[in-house]
Amino acid sequence: MFTIKGIYGIKFYPDGSLSRDKRAFEMTLNSENGVMAFLDEQRPFLELKIVDATTKKDVTKYFLG
Repeated sequence: MFTIKGIYGIKFYPDGSLSRDKRAFEMTLNSENGVMAFLDEQRPFLELKIVDATTKKDVTKYFLG
């Protein structure tokens, strides 16, 4: 399990209208595939931290690098 904390960035529709404003979030996902899908679908982020829920180890660089 992975806990993702961060701040969503502003997201626009292709026509230029606002889809999402800045806001904080915290989410728990069960698999690496789920984390990757979440990152692909919800970009951009202003801040992002991904932690392995069982070991409490920061794995942000693993997913982003």
